[in-house]
Amino acid sequence: MKQFLNSGKWQPELQSGQQFPEKVTMGVTVKAWGVANSLTGFTAISFCGLYLSIIFIILSCSILAFEQLSAIDKNQKNYAVIDRLGVPGRKQASLIRRELSTVFLIPLLFPLLLTFLLIAGVQFFFGEAILQQGLVPLYGL
Repeated sequence: MKQFLNSGKWQPELQSGQQFPEKVTMGVTVKAWGVANSLTGFTAISFCGLYLSIIFIILSCSILAFEQLSAIDKNQKNYAVIDRLGVPGRKQASLIRRELSTVFLIPLLFPLLLTFLLIAGVQFFFGEAILQQGLVPLYGL
């Protein structure tokens, strides 16, 4: 490598105002070093995002569970009235499933939609800079 660098066949791109030295030492930056640094930064950002997402999931689940616990008395009275009115058990179970899906599934759908949009956006804007094809969607999902 030293022979090739000093042979004159190697024509590096120099910054303006810089001159090519008479003898080149072994301080050569390789592409793998840049790739390793970019992957290190990507890993650090991914870890921060994962950590924050876990915190938000725990917070959201706590708020939803507290909402359900605080509404138990009201729901028991409402379903007792519905039972006295003669609504069949299947219809009551359907109402309970609908209420639970409203409380838990709708808050699940919005973050999933936002996550898919962010994954698509990051892949669109930064996909060219990442060497491995499909890395963002793979790790995003």
